[in-house]
Amino acid sequence: MNTLKSRRERADLTQEGLAKLAKVPQATISRVERGTTPGVDIALRLASALGATVEEVFTEVVEVEHASAAEPPKRPSGTFAQVSADALPTATAIYDSAKATG
Repeated sequence: MNTLKSRRERADLTQEGLAKLAKVPQATISRVERGTTPGVDIALRLASALGATVEEVFTEVVEVEHASAAEPPKRPSGTFAQVSADALPTATAIYDSAKATG
């Protein structure tokens, strides 16, 4: 997501007001605020109209969950984990057999 809507609101601008400043249609503002990625020209116009850089307006901020050191790693679930668990006895038997003959 981008910060266009929050920056526009902090600047006390409507979508129409920002559209006029950036010289783009109001529908473009609406689409970008809903997540459509604008082209370079539009991104530059919008950022400039808000007195910001393109990076400030369009760089996604990703929150990362930090696992506690006390938490054990999560065991995989689903098909792969089940196949792996089912294959373990077979893999062990093959290893033991190879070791006995080698």
